[in-house]
Amino acid sequence: MVNLLPIDEHAWKLDCILRTLDINDNDESWEHICSWLQMASNVEQVDLITEKFDASLAFCSSARHFENERSALLSKIATEITIFNFIWGAFESLINKLEPLIDGCNIGKYGKVKTARYIINKNQISLFPGYKGALDKLLQLYSSLKILPKHSHVKHNEKGIFLVYKIRNEFAHGAYSIPHHPDDFDLHNFDDTDLIRECSRIVLLTMQMILVSYFSDKNIELENLFLFDELDDIDTVILISLLRNVHVHGYTNLIS
Repeated sequence: MVNLLPIDEHAWKLDCILRTLDINDNDESWEHICSWLQMASNVEQVDLITEKFDASLAFCSSARHFENERSALLSKIATEITIFNFIWGAFESLINKLEPLIDGCNIGKYGKVKTARYIINKNQISLFPGYKGALDKLLQLYSSLKILPKHSHVKHNEKGIFLVYKIRNEFAHGAYSIPHHPDDFDLHNFDDTDLIRECSRIVLLTMQMILVSYFSDKNIELENLFLFDELDDIDTVILISLLRNVHVHGYTNLIS
């Protein structure tokens, strides 16, 4: 089983790749996308206090205990949704940037997710380390909480973003069912936070696949790798190899 970096570090590493591209002056600016990834990687915790304006709880210890537990529950969910939203912002920013650079892209006609799927399939991209495991986990968590949409017609590399888009729309339109009672959270074994976290993972991996597709014929070797402490003894690294592996613990053994 592939050992993946935590989501915040994963987002940070992808940000480092894009900033290194800027440093190497490859004629394109990735700064706007980096800003979203930096916000995602720097979130520590979102704190919600459900009893913030309820003075009556001072007179009932059991009610106060309930709200304390509920606050902790919702804070965990809010933290994951916040990180996911920043990562989704980076994803949309990436598609906006690449649309005019890739023949056949048309966000106005097809939307950003279908455009992303189109970019991935313009070139044959072999499976990324950890993608299959992340997708399998997403499918498992999704089916434990909701009815899975039909997806047999969707290609494997596209399936993750296809499913995440469905979940993201529930966040955006207030349709996602947030657990109300802490016991509900225990019953789900933290599936809600795990599901949202896996959505973040899939979006990051999808961004990497999109970038690999875009750069596949450009043969770029990155220099000035000072943002990567683990690469301090390496002068250059092949961009495609770094994009394929940077999310894996010990990835320096995988790049060439």
